[in-house]
Amino acid sequence: MIKHDSNKWVDYIYRFEYQAMFITYMMYCTWMFTFQHIYEAVFAAKNKRQAKFVLFENILDFWIMAMGMIYITIVYKVYRYDTFINNPTKEKEAQTFFDNWTFSTNSIDDHVFLLIIDSTYLIKAFLQLRLLPVVGPAYAILKMLMKELLIFTVFFGLV
Repeated sequence: MIKHDSNKWVDYIYRFEYQAMFITYMMYCTWMFTFQHIYEAVFAAKNKRQAKFVLFENILDFWIMAMGMIYITIVYKVYRYDTFINNPTKEKEAQTFFDNWTFSTNSIDDHVFLLIIDSTYLIKAFLQLRLLPVVGPAYAILKMLMKELLIFTVFFGLV
């Protein structure tokens, strides 16, 4: 009975570990949005145009890349510490990963960090929706409406 429960625990931690690693693989894919700005700068320079580096989308792409690099470093350096070179058994690797994870999340919870990353991805997804022909006009209308509502609230809501 106890052996069955320990195997269940090991399988759960092992799956958790590899799901965390899967998120890091997805973060590598999102870096292409940031690296495309290098080509935009080269294109703007060759065509004697002004490159727009301080657009909200460019800053958001850089933020996504920075958060991804931080999370990748945390997963591979902190959580997976002492599990690569030694090539431990599944049980030992799960125990080591769990010990590393609990020790590192005593002061700062990684769920908050992942929520920040997730919300940033959602903002990026909503910004990308405006490029679709179906959603683009509705996005433009909502953007103008929100601007007007904000102005109205600032000037007339504070009185």
